[in-house]
Amino acid sequence: MSVRVGAPTGGRRSEAPRDQGKSPFARILWALVRHVPGARGAALVDVQGETVDYAGQTEPFDLRVSAAELRLILRTLQDQRSLTTARWVIVGATRGSYLAYALHDQYALIVTFARGGGFSAWHRAVVICAASLATEAGWASRSRIEIGWGPVSVDADGHQRPLAVHARGLTYPIDILGRIVIHVAPMSPASADVLAARERAWRVRVATATSGMDLTLVRAPGGNWYADEDLEQAALYW
Repeated sequence: MSVRVGAPTGGRRSEAPRDQGKSPFARILWALVRHVPGARGAALVDVQGETVDYAGQTEPFDLRVSAAELRLILRTLQDQRSLTTARWVIVGATRGSYLAYALHDQYALIVTFARGGGFSAWHRAVVICAASLATEAGWASRSRIEIGWGPVSVDADGHQRPLAVHARGLTYPIDILGRIVIHVAPMSPASADVLAARERAWRVRVATATSGMDLTLVRAPGGNWYADEDLEQAALYW
């Protein structure tokens, strides 16, 4: 038996009613919310904490207020001499948790989580979202090699081991070369050669009609998969 995964998990999720029209940023932010377990909302804010656009299941006013406060916290930290290079900050509160992630030109990405929402699945999704926002905004964007990871659709067996990947409308069977077990602290951002807490990874070979391609597949908490190669040879958007 195989199960196709890679699409956002957690059942059907619908956005809260909006108080402004959607920009292209909203689609990118909503994809992030759908990909991160426990995420309730996401906002792109400027250096003053003003919301450029947002998406999520949170009432817009509440999301704007939370985003402004988190942007202030991040800016206050970065004003400290020893923390000027701080890239992100996580805040845990009684009714929820929050992530502020620094972007280009003093913009920031703010993500709100439900109470008890875990942070172990945000790393790769947030980095991809940040790159997509940069591309849409026309900021100096990073290539997929620099980003390191992209989302991918995977067929898995009952033990959640990968069987095949989907790209450009085709299904490619894979051979597992080995299991990767390299862990870091739960709050550390994942990179190309380390795993965050509760992530599982395999080195695989994708069989094509003419040759094979070796890549790493990572299953994040929540069931979303990421690959360290751009199988679609397309934009970073989900």
